[in-house]
Amino acid sequence: MKLRTVFLLNTIVALIYALGAFLMPERILELHGLGTEISTIWMARFFAVEMLGVGMVTWFARSSKDSPTRRSIVLGLLLHDLAGAIIAMWATLTDGMSAMGWLPFTLYLLFLIGYTYIYFKNKEWV
Repeated sequence: MKLRTVFLLNTIVALIYALGAFLMPERILELHGLGTEISTIWMARFFAVEMLGVGMVTWFARSSKDSPTRRSIVLGLLLHDLAGAIIAMWATLTDGMSAMGWLPFTLYLLFLIGYTYIYFKNKEWV
């Protein structure tokens, strides 16, 4: 598995979530079984900003050369996806989200596996 491919896939997923949460937060919230109060809608838009940030980091990092900085980006995304998977699973198991909560859990988990594999596979990183 190439890091460039994982970065590109992460960019696509992050931008899809960012666009959805920014342009139609009510629909995204309803799909995940969450309330659509005005405060929740604004939190969804803040989530969109965060996903846009992840998408831009992965987009610009996809062509970078191996370096300590690139390794730090991978570690940061690994920890980000670990936290995301835990929160998504917790919310879904405690009925904080509908069964659709398994979708973000699965996406976080897949990226967590990918970044963990890449992080520990590359021994030549300083």
